[in-house]
Amino acid sequence: MKHKPWHILLIEDDADERADLRHMLIRGSDRQYHFTEAGFGAEALQKFRDQPDGPYDCIILDYFLPDMNGEDVLVALCGEAEVPACPVVVVMGPFKEEGNPRLGAGAPDYIGKDRLTAESITRAVKNAIERFALMHALQALRKSEERLALGVQVAALGLADIDYTTGLYHLSAEAALMFGLGDMAVILPRAVVHARFHPDDRAEVMQRIAQTLNPEGIGSFMMDHRVLWPDGQVRWLRVRKHVFFEGDTGARRPRRATLVVLDVTAEKYAEQALRDSEEKFRALLEAAPDAIVIVDAQGLVVLVNALTLSLFGYGREELIGEPVEMLMPSRYREDHAGLRGDYITEPHPRKMDGGLNLLGRRKDGGEFPIEVNLSPLETKNGRLVSCAIRDITGRKRIEAELNEAKVAAENANRAKSEFLSSMSHELRSPLNAILGFAQLLESAVPPLTPRQKCGVEQILHAGWYLLELINEILDLALIESGKLSLSLEAIDLHEVIGDCQAMIEPHAANSGIQLSFPDFTAQVLVKADRTRVKQVFLNLLSNAIKYNRTGGNVEVRFSHCTTPTIRISVHDTGKGLSPEQLAELFQPFNRLGQEVGGEEGTGIGLVVSKRLVELMGGTIGVESTVGEGSVFWFELARDVSTQAGHATASPIDVAPQTQANQPLFTLLYVEDNPANLMLVEQVLETYPHIKLLSAPSGRSGIKLARAHHPDMILMDINLPGISGIETLDILRQDPVTAAIPVVALSANAMPGDIEKGLAAGFFRYLTKPIKLNEFMNALDDALRFSETGAVQPHTTGQQP
Repeated sequence: MKHKPWHILLIEDDADERADLRHMLIRGSDRQYHFTEAGFGAEALQKFRDQPDGPYDCIILDYFLPDMNGEDVLVALCGEAEVPACPVVVVMGPFKEEGNPRLGAGAPDYIGKDRLTAESITRAVKNAIERFALMHALQALRKSEERLALGVQVAALGLADIDYTTGLYHLSAEAALMFGLGDMAVILPRAVVHARFHPDDRAEVMQRIAQTLNPEGIGSFMMDHRVLWPDGQVRWLRVRKHVFFEGDTGARRPRRATLVVLDVTAEKYAEQALRDSEEKFRALLEAAPDAIVIVDAQGLVVLVNALTLSLFGYGREELIGEPVEMLMPSRYREDHAGLRGDYITEPHPRKMDGGLNLLGRRKDGGEFPIEVNLSPLETKNGRLVSCAIRDITGRKRIEAELNEAKVAAENANRAKSEFLSSMSHELRSPLNAILGFAQLLESAVPPLTPRQKCGVEQILHAGWYLLELINEILDLALIESGKLSLSLEAIDLHEVIGDCQAMIEPHAANSGIQLSFPDFTAQVLVKADRTRVKQVFLNLLSNAIKYNRTGGNVEVRFSHCTTPTIRISVHDTGKGLSPEQLAELFQPFNRLGQEVGGEEGTGIGLVVSKRLVELMGGTIGVESTVGEGSVFWFELARDVSTQAGHATASPIDVAPQTQANQPLFTLLYVEDNPANLMLVEQVLETYPHIKLLSAPSGRSGIKLARAHHPDMILMDINLPGISGIETLDILRQDPVTAAIPVVALSANAMPGDIEKGLAAGFFRYLTKPIKLNEFMNALDDALRFSETGAVQPHTTGQQP
């Protein structure tokens, strides 16, 4: 069911919190919203008085504002009334800090900021609006009752009182006469009065009575129904009933009720006569939800309803007998006259959603978008056409707002992606120098002193850890923005777990932790992304080692579930997690109190793992016992459609080939950062068969490539002048340089950057900071390809 959009006045001085409230309301239900915002109390009161965007359905009010508090704002909103002229939800600070708020003016709904969720704020707004509507309904009821009391004094109304304790009716003489019970005031059991209800109306009347007696209801109703007198007469009575309850909430029970009765038999018969006449059709026309215009074969207006007059601003006498074209812009009238004639000749129903961009014209000349439904009417006086006209200004405005919001969201996502890519590049560039030179120092000849070696190890440890944090944060950001792409394929768990075992065993040995892995007797295939499965599994293993006890154990198991999934579980013998800690698990940056210990971490590794598993269609969970340890597990879908290959690529060994006083290979490095150039120079000092040339820009690199025809080119992406990708394109178009393998070495490490680079034609795409082994393997592949063409290009090298 499509709801009317709610107009919310959002009063909050913190822009981020206003944005959070907007997002929570939008996520909390399928309802649409229109927001007007204010950061100060005075500003909000001005907007409430002016209502520049139309009336408000609800106000969300932060209790603490820079210029006044919530009570001051509420008093101003109330004015001379007892309650504000609009429902209000006050957002308070945490209850434990501010106590139970006691707001005087209007006693509005309130909610604590520590309890804010999409569901809670949506529920609070909905409840406030519903209660506000109920309050006004009750006020209208009271006014109606006052008018009824006055009417009793001047009209012949019957009165009755019901005592639910005794079950007796007390009827005035007029009421007794109307029910056919004589012409004197009487006291009778309820059953006697109910027996007078007409058999055809009795079920409905009794149902309405039961609803009125429901303690949860409003306790009143008004309805017309028939009574059957003893002599067979059928009379129509209009009965207004109100029930008075006693008892506390939850134990309310009806005590008594009052009835006002009016004999409307003559009115009912008159209405029946009208329904049998032309006025019946006019009544139905006036009740239509759209503006209705009926025209004759000449296109002249013969009948309109009140909504038409309200919509177009004309009086009834101004429209009757005039061409229907006066309701549309003048530029369309001539063409419409011909179309109208064709429709009269060959009429057919046309629905509202015909996809036509139609405009109506008001008496004051204003134009507005409309939808029109056409239906032919055959009458004794000839063919007529009924036009149902609907003003869709509000819908068009909402569509425009939605389109604007969509564009804004797309721009925001694009800006976020660009920011992440830029930050990745800026963070990786200095890390490349730090880690690269540290790796060179670690393998320096002569060897470092123990003290120097310890310092270099600390640099490497901190650098790789920082890189890990950067990768985790970027992964989380990509997942949240929906930009992370996965390659789901059949993978063998045996191979993945084996790779992870080789990577994690040195860490476990250094920590004194005993590892145990399962023996696979057969191939176990799952549908997943190989790289991301390894990332999740390594995170669970790393945590199991990091938070284990000294001399503890970590055991890896896998099992076939009842569902078509495979479960991989990691058992540790650590301290275990309490129920409170388990409830806070998988929350970003929440380390469950471990931040005060000596273990490094950010608290986002598990969050990323959870999101990755869910993106691959799996589930992740944990079971833990304090003092005994924890079991972290994740399940992935089995794959039975294909057989995963076991062949693995053999490393390519390029033996250095040297000739006297002449290098065998030439490498051109296009890089504008001197530190990065120095790093590669020092790396290649141990490879005498490679001669290094360098260029600080893409254009100078092209000149050197054409002049020296190097065996391979190492290319940065962000270069002054033209980019590395543009440089590659120029090299590929030149027959002299087209066949030279070009390896990208860049701090642009987002998955989209890597895909873009490989699609552009780079032989490999390496990311900074470089890992020396992977770096040299890529160079060996490129040189081998340059010499023999034996290695296939366009495979991803080092991953971010």
